[in-house]
Amino acid sequence: MYWKKVGYLLGAIVTVSQAKLHRYEFNITSGQVNPDCSVGVETPHINGQFPGPPIYVQTGDELEITVRNKMTALNTTIHYHGIRQLGSADSDGVPGVTQDPILPGDYYVQRFKVTQQAGTYFYHAHVGLQDDSVQGSFIVYESDTANPKKVPDHALLQAGPYRYKKDLILQLSEWWHEPLVKRQSYYTTSNFAFDRGSDSILMNGRTVFNATESTKESCRGYTTFDVEPNSTYRLRVIGANSFRTLALAIKEHNMTMMEVDGGLIYPYQTSYLEVTPGQRFSVLLKTGDHPPGTTFAIGTSYLWRQRGRGVTENGFGYIRYVEHANATDENSTLMFKPVIKYAQKMDPLESRFKSLSRAINAARELNQSIRNNRGVNNKESTSDKIAGKHNDHHKKEHKYYDHEEEEEEEEEEEEEDKTNSTKQKISNKHPDGITVNNSTGGQPSTNVGKSDPKEKTYIDLPVFPQFDEPDWVWRNLRPLEERDPILDEEDVRTILFHTTTKKTADNISHYVINHRLAPVRRQTLVNSFAKIENQTYTGAMDQYNEALGTYRLEHNEIVDFVFQNTKNGGGGCLLHPWHTHGHSHFVIASGAGTYVHETDEGIRNFEYPLLKDTTVAYPSVPTNDTDGCGWTKVRIIADNPGFWAVHCHITTHMIQGKMIVLEEAPELISKYNLYPRIH
Repeated sequence: MYWKKVGYLLGAIVTVSQAKLHRYEFNITSGQVNPDCSVGVETPHINGQFPGPPIYVQTGDELEITVRNKMTALNTTIHYHGIRQLGSADSDGVPGVTQDPILPGDYYVQRFKVTQQAGTYFYHAHVGLQDDSVQGSFIVYESDTANPKKVPDHALLQAGPYRYKKDLILQLSEWWHEPLVKRQSYYTTSNFAFDRGSDSILMNGRTVFNATESTKESCRGYTTFDVEPNSTYRLRVIGANSFRTLALAIKEHNMTMMEVDGGLIYPYQTSYLEVTPGQRFSVLLKTGDHPPGTTFAIGTSYLWRQRGRGVTENGFGYIRYVEHANATDENSTLMFKPVIKYAQKMDPLESRFKSLSRAINAARELNQSIRNNRGVNNKESTSDKIAGKHNDHHKKEHKYYDHEEEEEEEEEEEEEDKTNSTKQKISNKHPDGITVNNSTGGQPSTNVGKSDPKEKTYIDLPVFPQFDEPDWVWRNLRPLEERDPILDEEDVRTILFHTTTKKTADNISHYVINHRLAPVRRQTLVNSFAKIENQTYTGAMDQYNEALGTYRLEHNEIVDFVFQNTKNGGGGCLLHPWHTHGHSHFVIASGAGTYVHETDEGIRNFEYPLLKDTTVAYPSVPTNDTDGCGWTKVRIIADNPGFWAVHCHITTHMIQGKMIVLEEAPELISKYNLYPRIH
């Protein structure tokens, strides 16, 4: 028996409450947008603005959003990323799955209740590559104490045990100068050769493509957050980037992670965040005692990229210190202040000497920090026991390989370093009595075996990691919520999603999952399901519906999904962030190579599984004996009847077929539907 039912009553989600109803109207038009002070690009956007209007609600509130397609040639839909849509599957926004696409001149009303979740989310288009510009933040306050509109002036906000002065939103996204239709055609026709990165990295929809004195006259500059000295802010970081994985850091300011994908966690201090497409974080940003006018750069750096890591060309912003009297309620402003860079070419001997010096200094700092740590924490404190952590970073041996995408190599690019460096983790006492687990983030490189003829020092920017690390700090994080009983169930069905790439006879590139091409859907799956009298399914494990192209789940069944990476055509291995619609999932295991159920079924290497809706399947070193190169396993409970997409959140991969659909107790959809279909 591969599935087990549990005593969860979906009817509990329809409990009547005094929820507030929020109404929005999103008019999607197409026009020239120029967010990086370069060239205008014809692209869709909402209500004449980019990013789109922010949504602010509180747990238990309801929304009614009317989406009007005022474009002349493109279909569209909107998906609310991370919102589970309990009892409102037809508001999930996936064309051909939960609704028909919204045709030009038509509209669609989405009515749903935000229940059993809170935190940081966003919304975006779910047709083609429109999510690059049709996107906006979606904030769900945990309680009255976290809602700025319900807290007295000058009082601190509070979410769970965390107190802070103000909410700030930093939404990362990417921008291409190529017109949307042309870029989309490149990926879906025989013209496709390799993935191409964006021209700009945006923060809250702004950056400067090429900062010069002449640009200053017509460009308002970089996104800037005004902060007061000696204060704590909740910075919500939204990964609305659709392709790259980015490191994000703030010069001379560490961050304390407090939320991941809507779930509060024990505090964890880090020098940088690894932001893959679709992921969100809240961090506590503690400001120092700096005079008004002092600025510190917010920077981004590439991770998991085939051409190697490195600071992004223009993904910058600032925090700016201001006096209390000059503080405003604005989330962010703009400031034109080019980031100062310094690049110097050195001969190989000088470069090697500097690398050796950095290695020696890093070792000295690490040893001194360990000695200091032993002097303070020679015994495990009560707060350490609460956090359930020890003071050693999890020990893993890492090897490195091809990174993000297949790109044309530039002659000036050097072969990537494939060495690891040590991370250190220490424990501090949080002011609210919670243990803070710390990661220093990227240490200076300790590779002294290879000279770098083009060593770069960035004066204004923070220090970034010198290596890509599978599972980043995920195994060190712990949710504040008590352990869910479904994590201890053993009789659980496992569905393996084995992904490969292939070219069809027309020379078009596709992603293939379990050796099947993604079906072309002409109508919603609810309608398709109703028209087929006798459904047939393959095998006890997959339960694949050949007629609909879906994977069946029983109501309240506990199921594990394994996301299996495989080598691409060039022999490399890529990173893939997987997003589950309609559900959050627990990350329970990961491994290198190929997942073999008979030997790997019992692996559990996440001591405190996080509940997330977007999880990375990290690559491992490709070998000759198998096509598998890294896997990640997650667990869900099928408590939300509907048809739900599960896909890679690199949008170009999704439109090339890297998406499956769950068929979850469709016979119960109408029974538990909260709202009648308006349009």
